[in-house]
Amino acid sequence: MTAEIVIFLYIGSGVIQLFRLVLKELRDIHNDTQSTLAEKLAVSKTTVSNWEQGKCEPDFRQLCEICN
Repeated sequence: MTAEIVIFLYIGSGVIQLFRLVLKELRDIHNDTQSTLAEKLAVSKTTVSNWEQGKCEPDFRQLCEICN
């Protein structure tokens, strides 16, 4: 999935639900755990978990890092 698709999903309708599903899928594709993704993005594992649960969303900087 390209960064453009992720950004489109992020700003489209159903933002949180789509984002959390895409994030989990991308994490699985790249064989990352929540902990390893958190390390790569310089956030806590709890933050990644909250994103995947739809409790909160990343800021724009974090979203750009996820897309890379």
